[in-house]
Amino acid sequence: MAKDGLWDVYNDFGMAICAEICADQHKITREQQDGGSVTAGNASSISDGAAALVLVTGKKAVELRVQVIAKIAGYGDAAQAPELFTTTPALAIPKAISNAGLKASQIDYYEINKAFALLLIKSCGLDPEKVNVHGGSISLGHPIGCSGARILVTLLGVYSWQLILVLHKLKDFFQYN
Repeated sequence: MAKDGLWDVYNDFGMAICAEICADQHKITREQQDGGSVTAGNASSISDGAAALVLVTGKKAVELRVQVIAKIAGYGDAAQAPELFTTTPALAIPKAISNAGLKASQIDYYEINKAFALLLIKSCGLDPEKVNVHGGSISLGHPIGCSGARILVTLLGVYSWQLILVLHKLKDFFQYN
């Protein structure tokens, strides 16, 4: 697993070194990092997990009569040197928001791989209260090979949970008024 998922094959070192490079370049102090540094105690656990997503066009969804639970409104991509992968989302997130025709102030929640969260909160000016509201990969685990799907499914769960809370509040309101 270390070789296939936790090793930078270009520079021949562990991925934790990439996080340290990121912290050094962006002047993120050890005190600002969750446990003072990237350690076994504050890094996301390697966990068993699986996630599946079915993506179809709107036309295909209508044709198949499937319930659509989310729509991709925009996306952003970015690339840098492999050892700088932890900072690449800071370049992609503003592009995705812009391509969706939105402003950052219109985004309710962000689900970001925990290794990137502190940097992105700083560099993108994200509200920490909107980032990883269910804990992110440190509390939920980090199944190698399905990070993107896990992140998306978790974010969909955040929105589902918010809808449930609203419905309960409405029920209580009408029950007592």
